[in-house]
Amino acid sequence: MIKLLATDLDGTLLFPKRKIRVLSSKNKKFLREFLKNGNHLVIVSGRNYQICKRISKVVRAPIDMIGCNGSVVLKDNKFFFDDPIDHESIRNFLKDNLHAPNVVCWVFMSDRYPMILVPTRLNCFTKIAVKIYLLTQFAYRDKFVFGTKHLEKLLNDKEARIYKMMAMYGIGEKKIEIARQESLKFLDAWDTEFEILWSRESVEFMKKGVNKANALKQIIDMQHIKNDEVAVVGDSGNDICLFETFENSFVMKNAPKEVKLKAKNEIEGVYCIKDYIK
Repeated sequence: MIKLLATDLDGTLLFPKRKIRVLSSKNKKFLREFLKNGNHLVIVSGRNYQICKRISKVVRAPIDMIGCNGSVVLKDNKFFFDDPIDHESIRNFLKDNLHAPNVVCWVFMSDRYPMILVPTRLNCFTKIAVKIYLLTQFAYRDKFVFGTKHLEKLLNDKEARIYKMMAMYGIGEKKIEIARQESLKFLDAWDTEFEILWSRESVEFMKKGVNKANALKQIIDMQHIKNDEVAVVGDSGNDICLFETFENSFVMKNAPKEVKLKAKNEIEGVYCIKDYIK
């Protein structure tokens, strides 16, 4: 019997997008019933943790969240633990890679700023377009700032907790393949220093050993829930560790084919899981 559902957000629980209502009516109804029956919901996302309260409000219950791919964890909407990246490791990495080939923008997530965007190949018109896009995400929007000055301020703040950095390659199927290829190059050069994951049009970097599966295992151990009582669902490369760790794995139909191969079941939406856990 499934007692805990761990779901990714973008491309998964937030698919299809509902910029005003946050969740589709089918996903919302399923999750409310799932939680009402005494089960547990854990959000496992590459996003920073600030969105947790929005999801909790929609499902009308406190929830747990694994943010930044396992770098920060909330329990019942409250801070539980984190595992940030060392500042000096980031500085050393950026010396060689700030202007890496094909990277359009670097994104940094921390406890100080939900997102710092450092463009590398964006002209002023493209920057405006990016800002407009982010601002029009409405319910999905995270606070953000632009520029290297914010990054320098963050790196100089010894108390700041930097959870994730991310190389963005643009939008579209071609960019997904470019990101996948670039992730392999980063793995060859930096695998001993960072946990490196391919995630659609981006490559994500966390502290070595940090990923969604490891963080989720800590939560279920604390709650005395067995692996076979957990269902996981996702759509991207950063979800593969979940599929490889938990038998009850579900992948979205909109996922890249390389990701689909790793999961046991393919579904159209998170609400479809109800047909498997009765």
